[in-house]
Amino acid sequence: MTDIQAADALHMAGEIDAAADAYRRLIAADQNNFAAWYGLGDVRLRARAYGEASDALRHAVRLRPDDLGAWGLLSEGLFKLGEVEPAIDTCRRAVADAAMRAVAWLREHFAVSENQKSAYQEGRLVYHLYALERVGTLSGVDAFAGHDWYKEGAGVLLSNQNVDGSWDDGAETPVAPASGAVADSASVSGSEAAGASGGAVDSRTGLLELRRERMSGFRRAVAATLSRSRAEIPEATTWVDVDATALLELRESLRTASDSGPGLLALMARFVVAGLQKYPELNGFVDTQREELVQYDGINLGLAAQTERGLVVPAVVGAHALTTRGLDAEIRRLTASARDGRLTTHELSCGSFTLNNYGSFGVDGSAAIINHPQVAILGVGRIIDRPWVVDGELAIRKLTQLSLVFDHRVCDGGTAAAFLRFVADAFENPSSAFADL
Repeated sequence: MTDIQAADALHMAGEIDAAADAYRRLIAADQNNFAAWYGLGDVRLRARAYGEASDALRHAVRLRPDDLGAWGLLSEGLFKLGEVEPAIDTCRRAVADAAMRAVAWLREHFAVSENQKSAYQEGRLVYHLYALERVGTLSGVDAFAGHDWYKEGAGVLLSNQNVDGSWDDGAETPVAPASGAVADSASVSGSEAAGASGGAVDSRTGLLELRRERMSGFRRAVAATLSRSRAEIPEATTWVDVDATALLELRESLRTASDSGPGLLALMARFVVAGLQKYPELNGFVDTQREELVQYDGINLGLAAQTERGLVVPAVVGAHALTTRGLDAEIRRLTASARDGRLTTHELSCGSFTLNNYGSFGVDGSAAIINHPQVAILGVGRIIDRPWVVDGELAIRKLTQLSLVFDHRVCDGGTAAAFLRFVADAFENPSSAFADL
Protein backbone atom coordinates (compact mmCIF):
# COMPACT_ATOMS: atom_id res chain seq x y z
CA MET A 1 0.00 0.00 0.00
CA THR A 2 1.39 3.41 -0.99
CA ASP A 3 1.48 6.38 1.39
CA ILE A 4 -1.41 8.07 -0.41
CA GLN A 5 -3.46 4.87 -0.29
CA ALA A 6 -2.78 4.59 3.44
CA ALA A 7 -3.96 8.17 3.95
CA ASP A 8 -7.08 7.50 1.85
CA ALA A 9 -7.78 4.36 3.90
CA LEU A 10 -7.73 6.43 7.11
CA HIS A 11 -10.06 8.91 5.42
CA MET A 12 -12.53 6.19 4.39
CA ALA A 13 -12.43 4.65 7.87
CA GLY A 14 -13.55 7.96 9.36
CA GLU A 15 -10.20 8.67 11.05
CA ILE A 16 -10.32 12.23 9.78
CA ASP A 17 -7.68 13.74 12.09
CA ALA A 18 -5.19 10.94 11.40
CA ALA A 19 -5.96 11.18 7.68
CA ALA A 20 -5.38 14.95 7.71
CA ASP A 21 -1.99 14.46 9.40
CA ALA A 22 -1.07 11.81 6.81
CA TYR A 23 -1.99 14.14 3.94
CA ARG A 24 0.00 16.98 5.52
CA ARG A 25 3.09 14.78 5.73
CA LEU A 26 2.74 13.89 2.05
CA ILE A 27 2.40 17.58 1.14
CA ALA A 28 5.48 18.46 3.21
CA ALA A 29 7.43 15.91 1.18
CA ASP A 30 6.02 17.03 -2.17
CA GLN A 31 4.22 20.36 -2.64
CA ASN A 32 3.00 19.20 -6.06
CA ASN A 33 1.12 16.14 -4.76
CA PHE A 34 -2.37 16.82 -6.13
CA ALA A 35 -3.94 13.76 -4.46
CA ALA A 36 -2.64 14.86 -1.04
CA TRP A 37 -3.94 18.43 -1.43
CA TYR A 38 -7.29 17.09 -2.66
CA GLY A 39 -7.52 14.58 0.20
CA LEU A 40 -6.62 17.21 2.81
CA GLY A 41 -9.27 19.55 1.44
CA ASP A 42 -11.90 16.81 1.45
CA VAL A 43 -11.13 15.59 4.95
CA ARG A 44 -10.99 19.11 6.41
CA LEU A 45 -14.37 19.87 4.83
CA ARG A 46 -15.77 16.89 6.72
CA ALA A 47 -14.20 18.29 9.91
CA ARG A 48 -15.86 21.67 9.15
CA ALA A 49 -12.44 23.35 9.03
CA TYR A 50 -13.53 25.32 5.98
CA GLY A 51 -10.61 27.77 5.92
CA GLU A 52 -7.90 25.10 5.76
CA ALA A 53 -10.05 23.03 3.40
CA SER A 54 -10.42 25.92 0.94
CA ASP A 55 -6.70 26.71 1.07
CA ALA A 56 -5.84 23.07 0.33
CA LEU A 57 -8.32 22.88 -2.54
CA ARG A 58 -6.97 26.11 -4.06
CA HIS A 59 -3.60 24.34 -4.24
CA ALA A 60 -5.30 21.30 -5.79
CA VAL A 61 -6.99 23.26 -8.60
CA ARG A 62 -3.78 25.15 -9.36
CA LEU A 63 -2.05 21.80 -9.85
CA ARG A 64 -4.89 20.30 -11.87
CA PRO A 65 -7.22 23.03 -13.17
CA ASP A 66 -9.35 20.61 -15.19
CA ASP A 67 -10.38 18.50 -12.18
CA LEU A 68 -14.05 19.35 -11.60
CA GLY A 69 -14.17 17.34 -8.37
CA ALA A 70 -11.61 19.67 -6.79
CA TRP A 71 -13.47 22.73 -8.06
CA GLY A 72 -16.70 21.34 -6.68
CA LEU A 73 -15.23 20.82 -3.22
CA LEU A 74 -13.60 24.27 -3.33
CA SER A 75 -16.91 25.90 -4.14
CA GLU A 76 -18.46 24.10 -1.17
CA GLY A 77 -15.72 25.34 1.15
CA LEU A 78 -16.10 28.92 -0.07
CA PHE A 79 -19.86 28.76 0.39
CA LYS A 80 -19.37 27.56 3.96
CA LEU A 81 -17.02 30.49 4.62
CA GLY A 82 -19.73 32.86 3.43
CA GLU A 83 -17.85 33.83 0.26
CA VAL A 84 -20.91 33.20 -1.87
CA GLU A 85 -20.27 35.44 -4.86
CA PRO A 86 -16.56 34.53 -5.23
CA ALA A 87 -17.54 30.87 -4.98
CA ILE A 88 -20.12 31.12 -7.74
CA ASP A 89 -17.98 33.32 -9.94
CA THR A 90 -14.78 31.30 -9.67
CA CYS A 91 -16.56 28.00 -10.07
CA ARG A 92 -18.54 29.17 -13.08
CA ARG A 93 -15.43 30.21 -14.97
CA ALA A 94 -13.43 27.14 -13.99
CA VAL A 95 -16.00 24.47 -14.72
CA ALA A 96 -17.14 26.08 -17.96
CA ASP A 97 -13.59 26.00 -19.28
CA ALA A 98 -13.04 22.42 -18.10
CA ALA A 99 -16.37 21.32 -19.55
CA MET A 100 -15.50 22.59 -22.99
CA ARG A 101 -12.17 20.76 -22.89
CA ALA A 102 -14.01 17.61 -21.84
CA VAL A 103 -16.45 17.90 -24.72
CA ALA A 104 -13.57 18.34 -27.17
CA TRP A 105 -11.84 15.28 -25.73
CA LEU A 106 -15.00 13.20 -26.01
CA ARG A 107 -15.70 14.34 -29.58
CA GLU A 108 -12.25 13.07 -30.56
CA HIS A 109 -12.60 9.72 -28.80
CA PHE A 110 -16.16 8.96 -29.82
CA ALA A 111 -15.02 8.87 -33.42
CA VAL A 112 -12.85 5.77 -32.95
CA SER A 113 -14.42 2.65 -31.45
CA GLU A 114 -11.21 1.16 -30.03
CA ASN A 115 -10.21 4.40 -28.35
CA GLN A 116 -13.71 4.80 -27.03
CA LYS A 117 -13.71 1.39 -25.36
CA SER A 118 -10.24 1.93 -23.92
CA ALA A 119 -11.20 5.32 -22.54
CA TYR A 120 -14.37 3.90 -21.05
CA GLN A 121 -12.53 1.10 -19.31
CA GLU A 122 -10.18 3.62 -17.74
CA GLY A 123 -13.18 5.37 -16.25
CA ARG A 124 -12.47 8.66 -18.02
CA LEU A 125 -15.71 8.66 -19.97
CA VAL A 126 -17.81 8.15 -16.84
CA TYR A 127 -15.79 10.81 -15.05
CA HIS A 128 -16.42 13.37 -17.76
CA LEU A 129 -20.11 12.57 -17.93
CA TYR A 130 -20.58 13.17 -14.20
CA ALA A 131 -18.32 16.20 -14.36
CA LEU A 132 -20.42 17.77 -17.06
CA GLU A 133 -23.64 17.00 -15.21
CA ARG A 134 -22.12 18.64 -12.13
CA VAL A 135 -21.47 21.79 -14.14
CA GLY A 136 -25.16 22.54 -14.27
CA THR A 137 -25.67 22.23 -10.54
CA LEU A 138 -22.56 24.20 -9.64
CA SER A 139 -22.75 27.11 -12.03
CA GLY A 140 -25.76 26.96 -14.33
CA VAL A 141 -23.47 26.54 -17.35
CA ASP A 142 -25.08 24.42 -20.07
CA ALA A 143 -22.09 22.22 -20.90
CA PHE A 144 -24.20 20.13 -23.27
CA ALA A 145 -25.24 23.05 -25.49
CA GLY A 146 -24.79 21.99 -29.10
CA HIS A 147 -23.60 18.55 -28.05
CA ASP A 148 -26.79 16.53 -27.65
CA TRP A 149 -25.10 13.64 -29.45
CA TYR A 150 -22.69 13.36 -26.52
CA LYS A 151 -25.39 13.45 -23.85
CA GLU A 152 -27.38 10.70 -25.56
CA GLY A 153 -24.34 8.58 -26.44
CA ALA A 154 -22.92 8.78 -22.93
CA GLY A 155 -26.31 7.75 -21.54
CA VAL A 156 -26.22 4.61 -23.70
CA LEU A 157 -22.71 3.79 -22.53
CA LEU A 158 -23.53 4.31 -18.87
CA SER A 159 -26.57 2.07 -19.15
CA ASN A 160 -24.23 -0.75 -20.19
CA GLN A 161 -21.58 -0.19 -17.53
CA ASN A 162 -20.64 -3.26 -15.54
CA VAL A 163 -20.15 -2.93 -11.81
CA ASP A 164 -16.43 -3.55 -12.15
CA GLY A 165 -16.15 -0.73 -14.68
CA SER A 166 -15.55 -3.00 -17.65
CA TRP A 167 -17.12 -2.51 -21.06
CA ASP A 168 -20.21 -4.46 -22.05
CA ASP A 169 -19.24 -5.88 -25.46
CA GLY A 170 -22.87 -6.37 -26.39
CA ALA A 171 -23.67 -2.67 -26.11
CA GLU A 172 -24.43 -0.58 -29.12
CA THR A 173 -21.68 1.92 -29.87
CA PRO A 174 -22.85 5.52 -30.32
CA VAL A 175 -20.94 7.47 -32.93
CA ALA A 176 -20.37 11.21 -32.89
CA PRO A 177 -21.43 13.21 -35.93
CA ALA A 178 -18.74 14.61 -38.18
CA SER A 179 -16.91 17.61 -36.77
CA GLY A 180 -19.12 20.67 -37.02
CA ALA A 181 -22.26 18.68 -37.73
CA VAL A 182 -25.34 19.22 -35.61
CA ALA A 183 -27.19 16.22 -34.18
CA ASP A 184 -30.75 16.07 -35.43
CA SER A 185 -33.91 14.21 -34.49
CA ALA A 186 -32.61 11.08 -36.19
CA SER A 187 -30.19 10.49 -33.29
CA VAL A 188 -31.16 7.40 -31.33
CA SER A 189 -31.18 7.76 -27.56
CA GLY A 190 -30.70 4.88 -25.17
CA SER A 191 -34.42 4.61 -24.45
CA GLU A 192 -35.40 4.75 -28.11
CA ALA A 193 -32.88 2.07 -29.05
CA ALA A 194 -34.12 -0.15 -26.25
CA GLY A 195 -37.70 -0.06 -27.48
CA ALA A 196 -36.92 -0.49 -31.15
CA SER A 197 -37.32 -4.25 -31.02
CA GLY A 198 -40.81 -4.18 -29.47
CA GLY A 199 -44.02 -5.00 -31.33
CA ALA A 200 -43.94 -8.81 -31.28
CA VAL A 201 -46.92 -10.83 -30.01
CA ASP A 202 -46.41 -12.80 -26.81
CA SER A 203 -47.32 -16.43 -27.46
CA ARG A 204 -48.62 -17.10 -23.94
CA THR A 205 -50.93 -14.11 -23.45
CA GLY A 206 -51.60 -13.11 -27.05
CA LEU A 207 -50.78 -9.52 -26.09
CA LEU A 208 -48.63 -7.19 -28.14
CA GLU A 209 -45.28 -6.44 -26.57
CA LEU A 210 -45.14 -2.72 -25.90
CA ARG A 211 -41.42 -2.62 -25.26
CA ARG A 212 -38.26 -4.66 -24.80
CA GLU A 213 -35.36 -3.13 -22.90
CA ARG A 214 -31.92 -4.66 -22.60
CA MET A 215 -30.80 -5.10 -18.99
CA SER A 216 -27.90 -2.79 -18.22
CA GLY A 217 -24.68 -4.19 -16.78
CA PHE A 218 -25.63 -2.61 -13.46
CA ARG A 219 -29.09 -4.21 -13.46
CA ARG A 220 -27.66 -7.59 -14.45
CA ALA A 221 -25.19 -7.44 -11.55
CA VAL A 222 -28.00 -6.61 -9.11
CA ALA A 223 -30.16 -9.41 -10.53
CA ALA A 224 -27.30 -11.90 -10.23
CA THR A 225 -26.64 -10.99 -6.59
CA LEU A 226 -30.31 -11.17 -5.59
CA SER A 227 -30.90 -14.40 -7.50
CA ARG A 228 -27.89 -16.00 -5.83
CA SER A 229 -29.19 -14.84 -2.45
CA ARG A 230 -32.59 -16.47 -3.04
CA ALA A 231 -30.99 -19.66 -4.39
CA GLU A 232 -28.36 -20.17 -1.68
CA ILE A 233 -29.70 -18.64 1.54
CA PRO A 234 -32.38 -20.39 3.64
CA GLU A 235 -33.78 -17.13 4.93
CA ALA A 236 -36.34 -16.43 7.61
CA THR A 237 -38.08 -13.22 8.61
CA THR A 238 -39.12 -11.84 11.98
CA TRP A 239 -40.68 -8.46 12.70
CA VAL A 240 -42.00 -6.29 15.52
CA ASP A 241 -43.97 -3.05 15.90
CA VAL A 242 -42.01 -0.39 17.77
CA ASP A 243 -43.00 2.80 19.59
CA ALA A 244 -40.49 5.30 18.22
CA THR A 245 -41.91 8.34 20.02
CA ALA A 246 -38.95 8.65 22.39
CA LEU A 247 -36.50 8.23 19.51
CA LEU A 248 -38.04 11.17 17.66
CA GLU A 249 -38.04 13.21 20.86
CA LEU A 250 -34.34 12.44 21.35
CA ARG A 251 -33.65 13.49 17.78
CA GLU A 252 -35.36 16.84 18.38
CA SER A 253 -33.58 17.38 21.71
CA LEU A 254 -30.20 17.14 19.97
CA ARG A 255 -31.00 20.05 17.67
CA THR A 256 -29.70 23.51 18.54
CA ALA A 257 -29.75 26.86 16.79
CA SER A 258 -26.22 26.28 15.50
CA ASP A 259 -26.14 22.49 15.17
CA SER A 260 -28.76 20.32 13.50
CA GLY A 261 -27.45 17.29 15.40
CA PRO A 262 -27.29 13.69 14.20
CA GLY A 263 -30.05 12.60 11.85
CA LEU A 264 -32.63 9.95 12.65
CA LEU A 265 -30.90 7.37 10.44
CA ALA A 266 -27.63 7.92 12.32
CA LEU A 267 -29.36 7.23 15.64
CA MET A 268 -30.90 4.07 14.20
CA ALA A 269 -27.52 3.03 12.81
CA ARG A 270 -25.88 3.50 16.20
CA PHE A 271 -28.30 1.07 17.83
CA VAL A 272 -27.97 -1.43 14.98
CA VAL A 273 -24.17 -1.38 15.36
CA ALA A 274 -24.53 -1.97 19.10
CA GLY A 275 -26.87 -4.87 18.41
CA LEU A 276 -24.41 -6.46 15.99
CA GLN A 277 -21.63 -6.16 18.56
CA LYS A 278 -23.87 -8.04 21.00
CA TYR A 279 -25.00 -10.62 18.42
CA PRO A 280 -22.03 -10.98 16.00
CA GLU A 281 -23.55 -14.06 14.34
CA LEU A 282 -25.48 -11.64 12.10
CA ASN A 283 -22.33 -9.78 11.06
CA GLY A 284 -20.45 -12.31 8.97
CA PHE A 285 -20.75 -14.77 6.10
CA VAL A 286 -20.96 -18.47 5.32
CA ASP A 287 -17.80 -20.00 3.85
CA THR A 288 -19.47 -22.80 1.91
CA GLN A 289 -16.21 -24.22 0.57
CA ARG A 290 -14.74 -24.77 4.03
CA GLU A 291 -18.15 -25.26 5.70
CA GLU A 292 -17.42 -22.57 8.27
CA LEU A 293 -19.44 -19.69 9.75
CA VAL A 294 -17.30 -16.56 9.78
CA GLN A 295 -17.83 -13.52 12.01
CA TYR A 296 -16.14 -10.18 11.31
CA ASP A 297 -14.02 -8.25 13.78
CA GLY A 298 -15.61 -4.90 12.96
CA ILE A 299 -18.72 -3.64 11.18
CA ASN A 300 -19.13 -2.06 7.74
CA LEU A 301 -22.75 -0.95 7.87
CA GLY A 302 -24.45 -1.02 4.46
CA LEU A 303 -27.21 1.51 3.82
CA ALA A 304 -29.65 0.77 1.02
CA ALA A 305 -30.17 3.85 -1.18
CA GLN A 306 -32.31 4.37 -4.26
CA THR A 307 -30.60 6.31 -7.05
CA GLU A 308 -31.40 7.16 -10.66
CA ARG A 309 -29.42 4.09 -11.77
CA GLY A 310 -31.15 1.79 -9.29
CA LEU A 311 -30.67 0.40 -5.79
CA VAL A 312 -27.16 0.68 -4.33
CA VAL A 313 -25.88 -0.31 -0.88
CA PRO A 314 -22.82 1.77 0.05
CA ALA A 315 -21.24 0.95 3.40
CA VAL A 316 -20.06 3.04 6.33
CA VAL A 317 -16.60 1.55 6.74
CA GLY A 318 -15.60 0.92 10.35
CA ALA A 319 -19.04 1.90 11.69
CA HIS A 320 -18.23 0.22 15.03
CA ALA A 321 -15.46 2.79 15.64
CA LEU A 322 -17.58 5.89 14.93
CA THR A 323 -19.57 8.04 17.31
CA THR A 324 -23.16 8.88 16.46
CA ARG A 325 -22.00 12.19 15.00
CA GLY A 326 -19.33 10.35 13.05
CA LEU A 327 -21.96 7.98 11.67
CA ASP A 328 -24.13 10.93 10.73
CA ALA A 329 -21.31 12.65 8.84
CA GLU A 330 -20.42 9.48 6.94
CA ILE A 331 -24.05 8.70 6.10
CA ARG A 332 -24.48 12.19 4.68
CA ARG A 333 -21.29 11.84 2.64
CA LEU A 334 -22.35 8.48 1.22
CA THR A 335 -25.83 9.80 0.44
CA ALA A 336 -24.36 12.73 -1.48
CA SER A 337 -21.91 10.45 -3.30
CA ALA A 338 -24.74 8.07 -4.25
CA ARG A 339 -26.79 10.97 -5.58
CA ASP A 340 -23.84 12.31 -7.61
CA GLY A 341 -22.72 8.89 -8.84
CA ARG A 342 -19.34 9.11 -7.08
CA LEU A 343 -19.43 5.97 -4.95
CA THR A 344 -16.37 3.77 -5.23
CA THR A 345 -16.45 0.06 -5.99
CA HIS A 346 -15.10 -0.59 -2.49
CA GLU A 347 -17.87 1.44 -0.86
CA LEU A 348 -20.46 -0.53 -2.84
CA SER A 349 -19.09 -3.98 -2.05
CA CYS A 350 -17.56 -3.96 1.44
CA GLY A 351 -20.71 -4.07 3.62
CA SER A 352 -21.04 -6.69 6.35
CA PHE A 353 -24.72 -5.99 7.29
CA THR A 354 -27.44 -3.87 5.67
CA LEU A 355 -29.85 -1.34 7.18
CA ASN A 356 -32.73 -0.55 4.82
CA ASN A 357 -34.89 2.48 5.56
CA TYR A 358 -37.73 1.59 3.21
CA GLY A 359 -40.05 3.79 5.26
CA SER A 360 -38.82 6.62 3.04
CA PHE A 361 -40.99 5.06 0.31
CA GLY A 362 -44.09 5.35 2.51
CA VAL A 363 -44.49 1.64 3.28
CA ASP A 364 -44.71 -0.19 6.61
CA GLY A 365 -42.87 -3.43 5.96
CA SER A 366 -41.00 -5.59 3.48
CA ALA A 367 -39.62 -9.12 3.23
CA ALA A 368 -36.29 -7.91 1.89
CA ILE A 369 -33.71 -10.02 0.07
CA ILE A 370 -30.37 -10.42 1.87
CA ASN A 371 -27.47 -8.74 0.09
CA HIS A 372 -25.31 -11.82 -0.61
CA PRO A 373 -22.78 -12.72 0.83
CA GLN A 374 -24.11 -10.94 3.92
CA VAL A 375 -26.31 -12.95 6.25
CA ALA A 376 -28.94 -10.46 7.40
CA ILE A 377 -30.76 -7.24 6.57
CA LEU A 378 -32.81 -5.03 8.90
CA GLY A 379 -35.64 -2.94 7.48
CA VAL A 380 -37.31 0.09 9.06
CA GLY A 381 -40.81 1.07 7.95
CA ARG A 382 -42.44 4.49 7.92
CA ILE A 383 -43.09 6.22 11.25
CA ILE A 384 -46.75 7.22 11.60
CA ASP A 385 -49.30 8.10 14.28
CA ARG A 386 -51.14 5.06 15.60
CA PRO A 387 -53.15 4.16 18.70
CA TRP A 388 -50.96 2.41 21.29
CA VAL A 389 -51.52 1.33 24.88
CA VAL A 390 -49.20 3.15 27.30
CA ASP A 391 -49.42 2.42 31.03
CA GLY A 392 -52.84 0.88 30.58
CA GLU A 393 -54.27 3.81 28.62
CA LEU A 394 -54.81 4.34 24.92
CA ALA A 395 -52.58 7.02 23.39
CA ILE A 396 -51.48 8.23 19.97
CA ARG A 397 -47.83 7.33 19.48
CA LYS A 398 -45.23 7.33 16.69
CA LEU A 399 -45.12 3.71 15.50
CA THR A 400 -42.81 1.94 13.08
CA GLN A 401 -42.14 -1.66 12.13
CA LEU A 402 -38.74 -3.36 12.20
CA SER A 403 -38.28 -6.48 10.08
CA LEU A 404 -35.20 -8.69 10.15
CA VAL A 405 -34.43 -11.16 7.37
CA PHE A 406 -31.63 -13.53 8.36
CA ASP A 407 -29.75 -16.56 7.09
CA HIS A 408 -30.95 -19.53 9.15
CA ARG A 409 -27.57 -21.24 8.68
CA VAL A 410 -25.78 -18.74 10.92
CA CYS A 411 -28.20 -18.73 13.86
CA ASP A 412 -31.55 -19.92 15.11
CA GLY A 413 -34.66 -17.82 15.57
CA GLY A 414 -33.84 -17.09 19.21
CA THR A 415 -30.68 -15.17 18.34
CA ALA A 416 -32.35 -13.27 15.52
CA ALA A 417 -35.28 -12.36 17.78
CA ALA A 418 -32.92 -11.26 20.55
CA PHE A 419 -31.06 -8.94 18.16
CA LEU A 420 -34.33 -7.51 16.85
CA ARG A 421 -35.64 -7.01 20.37
CA PHE A 422 -32.40 -5.28 21.40
CA VAL A 423 -32.73 -2.77 18.56
CA ALA A 424 -36.46 -2.32 19.21
CA ASP A 425 -35.86 -1.65 22.92
CA ALA A 426 -33.19 0.90 22.00
CA PHE A 427 -35.67 2.67 19.70
CA GLU A 428 -38.26 2.75 22.48
CA ASN A 429 -35.84 3.80 25.26
CA PRO A 430 -32.98 5.54 23.43
CA SER A 431 -31.68 7.56 26.39
CA SER A 432 -31.30 4.43 28.48
CA ALA A 433 -29.69 2.60 25.57
CA PHE A 434 -27.15 5.39 25.05
CA ALA A 435 -26.20 5.22 28.72
CA ASP A 436 -25.23 1.58 28.27
CA LEU A 437 -23.21 2.08 25.07
